Amino acid sequence: MALRALGYLLLSILGLLLIICILYAVVFQTPKRPTAVTPTRTNLTTPARVLTFNIFMRPPGVHNNADDYKDERLAYILNDILPNYDIIALQEAFAFGNHRVDRLIDTALDLGFDYISSVRHGPWSLASDGGLVLLSRFKVLQADTLEYPRGQHSDWLAFKGALHLLVDLDGTSHLHVYTTHTQASYGGHGERTKADILTRLDQFSRFRQFMVQTSAPGTPLLALGDFNIDSAAHDGDNTSPSTNSSLAYTMMMDVLNGKGVDGAYFGMDGWLLAAPDDGSNAGHPLEWIDMLYERYGYHPVTFGDYRRTDNGTLVPAETALTQAQQVMTAQSIDQLLWSPSSVPNASHVTLSAVTIERFLVDHEPFTQLSDHYGVSCELT
Repeated sequence: MALRALGYLLLSILGLLLIICILYAVVFQTPKRPTAVTPTRTNLTTPARVLTFNIFMRPPGVHNNADDYKDERLAYILNDILPNYDIIALQEAFAFGNHRVDRLIDTALDLGFDYISSVRHGPWSLASDGGLVLLSRFKVLQADTLEYPRGQHSDWLAFKGALHLLVDLDGTSHLHVYTTHTQASYGGHGERTKADILTRLDQFSRFRQFMVQTSAPGTPLLALGDFNIDSAAHDGDNTSPSTNSSLAYTMMMDVLNGKGVDGAYFGMDGWLLAAPDDGSNAGHPLEWIDMLYERYGYHPVTFGDYRRTDNGTLVPAETALTQAQQVMTAQSIDQLLWSPSSVPNASHVTLSAVTIERFLVDHEPFTQLSDHYGVSCELT
């Protein structure tokens, strides 16, 4: 009798889990992209405004401090950010276990955006979606998604990857827009950090191949997102603008440019993650320009900023959302990379007005809309 009762109990538990999984799949399923969206932008008679922004909307129950104020911050994003841009790349817009991203997408559709978002997974995958959303008021000609292999540490719990939209800017000029959010670093020194670094570099290599495979020479590319690489070398103190680049940044750019990295950095022989020499990259070099560095002449802070009080004391610029260990680290981890057309005179699109967007707010328990700053630019 005891064994039979135990069997019934196990069957009941399995049945309950099955019902939960089915309900989750129904309630939080991936919304279908609209079959037709009438573009609200069809030309560049006025500059197109572009934004990349890690909005720090993680799944329910995940927070750094007492409260992440997700709903309050989302209201600002819907009312004050979406209406003011034409192409938007969002990171950490996780759909797992909540409907905030659905609200964001519904509002974006009402404003005339088309979109693509990370693929959603059921609870049986033991991981959330990748938290990426890419929005465009311009006509979308092509949309693609990429998922990286599972990451390290807590990043294993999210299917990180990349998104792509090919958009028609004015009937003759097109633009490839990409966004990604790569492996974060969680350790201090040693093998744990080495695993993070190698995973992230592998993701950059896969990101590059994704861009090669989904684009063609003659059309410019824009790569946006939270790359989780601190570009700044921090040769002096954190209050000094970093004109020098970190080794991690140099490795990232070498991989994205197809050169790869010297395996000696990791105790390995040869070059790692170089673009294949099988001819698949011929005529499509994808040489990237760091437009933030071009604009400022140094790597500007996008995360963990500081400010000076009236008496000159340095204090964290933000504390409600930022993890305590990360305040005042003055990191430059959000990127806006530009790869102009490799074919002379094939495109007339110009990128300018690159700006750090702090998105500060008053009279709230939080002082900015995310623990990250946004980065914007204009296309003409």
